Parts: sequence; C-alpha cells; structure tokens
Amino acid sequence: MSERLNLMSPAMLADPYPTYAALRRDAPVCQVDPGDFWAVTRHDDVIAVLKDTELFSSEGFRAATKPPWLGHNPFGDSMIVLDPPAHGRLRSLVNRAFAPAAMARLEARVRFFADDLTALLPRVRRFTEAGPAAWRRSISVRGVTSLPLVAHPA
Repeated sequence: MSERLNLMSPAMLADPYPTYAALRRDAPVCQVDPGDFWAVTRHDDVIAVLKDTELFSSEGFRAATKPPWLGHNPFGDSMIVLDPPAHGRLRSLVNRAFAPAAMARLEARVRFFADDLTALLPRVRRFTEAGPAAWRRSISVRGVTSLPLVAHPA
C-alpha cells in the first residue's frame, strides 16, 4: 500500500474487509492513521506481538485513547490498553466473571438474546438492508442493559 491507511476514513468504516484482505496479502505490518500506529494483520504475527510484552507495548494505543481534547476516557485506563503488570492486576479482578460457572449461569440469557436478534434476519433480503450500524447499536444496547450487576465483597 503506497499511502498510509486511515482506519477512520468513511470508506474504511463503510467496508473494511477488502482493505484488511489487501493488508494481510501485501502489507502485513504497516503504519496507519490516526495515531501513527503499526497495524499487524496476520493471525500468527498478532499472537507473537501480544505474547512478547517486553518488545511490544500497548502504550501507543493507550495514549491514542486519551487525547487531550477528549477529557476523561475510561477506556484509556481499561485493561485492554495496559501492559503487564497493570494488565494482570485488572484481569485478575474480572477473571471470576468469565469463569465456566459464571458463563453457564448466563447461557440461557445469551441464547434468548441471540434467538431474539436472529429472529429479525428473515425480515430482510440481505443483511446490509438492515443496516450494520443499527445492528451494532441494538446488540450494544441489549448487551449492556442485560448485564447482571454483581457486587463482590472487597
């Protein structure tokens, strides 16, 4: 790819998949905007980057989620943008919520949620007619509003 890719461009947001395929084929590691990030697009390479926390860091991603003009952004302090050992401390706090027993307790709710959403599919000829953005909003709102709020003892 000759020019730097802008991951937030309207064309990319509208249909990113052909671009992702081209990146995997022609430029598996390349610098992208916004933020001067390095995008790693092949699965094995991504796994290697994620596992080598001494050579690779999430700090650039973290900095990009906290631009001065945005003000406080809780995502910028979430475990997904932190390197060890801070990532590990936060992960240990949420591990119980994703343990097999916890997931088993959520199974009926998740199945109902999935059945409810997929029941809408036969109403449209193609998925794009339903509007991917509308589906994302629906899934996000339903997902967040159905989460159980559980208080754990300190």
